[in-house]
Amino acid sequence: LTTLDQLEELIEEGNATEGHGFIMEFLSMEGINRRVREKGRLINYFPEVRRRAANLLGRMTGEQAKINAKNALLTVLITDDEPMVMAEAAYANEVVSALTYTHARQDPDKPDGNLAYAICLALEKIARANNGIKDPEAYRTLVRIAQGPYIKTVKRKALQTLDEMRKYQ
Repeated sequence: LTTLDQLEELIEEGNATEGHGFIMEFLSMEGINRRVREKGRLINYFPEVRRRAANLLGRMTGEQAKINAKNALLTVLITDDEPMVMAEAAYANEVVSALTYTHARQDPDKPDGNLAYAICLALEKIARANNGIKDPEAYRTLVRIAQGPYIKTVKRKALQTLDEMRKYQ
């Protein structure tokens, strides 16, 4: 966590490099892609570290650093199973297909509202940055969230995001 604090300072100062991005990428997947066990017990499962690393990856600047961060965030979305980590990666990500895939792979009996809300925010951010979204799966995902077993706040956000996206049609 101390390393993440230092990395955050570098990002805020505008001094983060691609090497720092590599460290954040490694930390964002710690305990998922590389599992360390001691006496049969997983000892490197740190979802808070992965969540913060995903957040920092989403704040990287520089063309190549952003490309690397986007690829790392895609991997996090596809491989992590911790909703709070997936939600952070979803919000930081700008790839519609990864967001819709992440929502589709959720357990329909136990969907995570925080992840669904983060997906709505991310789709809204993408729509604003690109004057809309052409992928019909983005709209279907928002409709599923609006009609799903989520709290009112999450459903309302899905509907607001749909309204926002309609402005660009």
